[in-house]
Amino acid sequence: MSSPKDRKKLCLVVVDGMRPASLQKAIAEGSAPNFARLIREGYASSECISSFPSLTPVATSTIVTGRGPAEHGVPSMNWYNRDEKRYIDYGISFPASRRSGVITVLKDLVYRINQDHLSPDTPTFFESLENAGIRCACTTYMIYRGPHEHKFVGSGMAGALAGVTGMSRPAYGPTDLLYSDIFDSIGTECRSSFGVPGKRDQHTACAGIELVLADRYEFMLLSFPDNDNWSHRFGPDEQPASIANADAQFQRVLDAAGGYRRFMEDHAVIVVSDHSHSVVHEAIDLVEMLGGHDWEVLQPRKGKKPGDADIAVSPAARAAHIYVLDPAHRGGKLPLLVEDLRREQKIEQVFWLDEDEAYGALGEAEIHFKPGTQYTDRRGVGWDVEGDLIVLDLFVEGDEIHSEEYPDSLARVWSALHCPGAGDLIITPELGYEFLDWGGVAHVGGGTHGSLHKADSAAQLIVTGTGEHRREQRAWSIADVNTLVLEHFGLSTGN
Repeated sequence: MSSPKDRKKLCLVVVDGMRPASLQKAIAEGSAPNFARLIREGYASSECISSFPSLTPVATSTIVTGRGPAEHGVPSMNWYNRDEKRYIDYGISFPASRRSGVITVLKDLVYRINQDHLSPDTPTFFESLENAGIRCACTTYMIYRGPHEHKFVGSGMAGALAGVTGMSRPAYGPTDLLYSDIFDSIGTECRSSFGVPGKRDQHTACAGIELVLADRYEFMLLSFPDNDNWSHRFGPDEQPASIANADAQFQRVLDAAGGYRRFMEDHAVIVVSDHSHSVVHEAIDLVEMLGGHDWEVLQPRKGKKPGDADIAVSPAARAAHIYVLDPAHRGGKLPLLVEDLRREQKIEQVFWLDEDEAYGALGEAEIHFKPGTQYTDRRGVGWDVEGDLIVLDLFVEGDEIHSEEYPDSLARVWSALHCPGAGDLIITPELGYEFLDWGGVAHVGGGTHGSLHKADSAAQLIVTGTGEHRREQRAWSIADVNTLVLEHFGLSTGN
C-alpha cells in the first residue's frame, strides 16, 4: 500500500454560502468555467446538507472536524456563554460588534473560537493530517486549528493597536497559515485590508499563488468568502457574479501552477459551500417580541448582569438560541417560553430537550424523538419518533423517515440541542424572515441563512480526482468533507 505522501496533493476550495442554483446559473452563463470543468471530470451534489444552525461558524467547524455542534462545541454565530456570563459574537455585524466590544469580538473570532470554543476532543483535519506527517496550508478561514505556532505579523498602527489590545498573541494552525493580514508563515506581500469584504477572495488567490510557487503543501485549503457577503447585500439571485469572481480567483492559483490541466496532474480538488442562502423579505425584532410576553432579556452591554434578566437571547440570522439564566427556574420558565413562541405567527419551529428526548413544535403541532430503532434516516441513522410529523415535514416510507423541506433534520436538531453552548430553546422564523441581530441589522432585500430549511441548508459539493468510491453516495453532509480529506491520504476517520 502506498504511503499518504505518494498520493496527489489535495486542494479544498470553500466558497462561502454558494447556492447550488446560483452555481448552475453561473455555469450556464459560462462565468464559472473551472467549477464547471471540475463537475464534468468528477461528480457533484447540490444537496450537501449543512449543519444546524446553518451558520458559518457552526458549518465551518463541521467541515473541519467532521462532527456536528454536539461534538465540536460551536453552537452559533452569536451565543451566550454561561460560564463567562457574556455573549459570544464572531462578527455577525459591525453594529452588533460595537455592542459587545469590537476587540472582544475580534478575540473571539480570531483566537477563542479555535483555542477555547472548539472542543479539544474533536480534532480538525489539520491536526489529523499534520500528526500523520502531511504538510498543510490554510488561507483565511474561521477554523484553522493545528499544531504549529504562528506569530502575529501586523505592522504599523494596526500592529501597535493589536499589541495594546492583546490581539498580537500567537495562533496555532497548520504548517502554513496565511490569515488576513495578521498571520503569514511564508512572508508574502499579500494584503486584504484586514479582511474587508470584496478583497478577501483576492487575498486568498494571492496566498494560494505563493503556496503553489513555493510548493509548500500536500493539503491546501483555499477559502473564498466574498460570495456570502455579496449575497447578504444583493440576494441569492445575484450570486452568479460573486461565484464568477471566486472562479476567476481560483483561476489565478491554477495559472501559477501552469493552468488547469497541469494543476490537475498532481492535485485532487474538493469544492464545497458551507450553507446556502434564502431571500429575506422582513426582519423580526426577537427582543421586542419576547418583551411583549413580559420576558426580561439580558442586554450585551456593560453594567447589565444576568441576575437582572430572565433570559439571554442570541439572534443569528434565521436561527436563535434562548437561555433561561437561572437553572433553578428552567423547569418552570421553559414551558412558558415554548408556549409564547409557538403561538407567534412569524416563528416557524421551536426546539428543546426534555430528559432524554428532543422536542419540536410548529404552532399547535408537536413532535419528540431520540436515537433508536423505529425508523432509519437516509444516512442510515436510527430514530424513535412520536407525534406530528408535520413539524419537520417528515415522511415515512417503509422503515425510512425523511424530509425534503428540512433535510437530515432529526440528526441536525439533535446535535444542535446537545451542543454544550446551546440555549434551552432553539427557534427558527418562517421562510423569508430574519432575526435582527444585537446591532439591529438584518438583510432585508438580500439573502441569509441559518434555519433547517433546504433553502438555507442545501449546499454544493464537487469532488474531482479523489473519493471515487463515494460517487454513488445517497445522502451528503458537509461533515463528509472531513472524511473525504482524511480518506484521500489513507487516514481513518474514526466514524
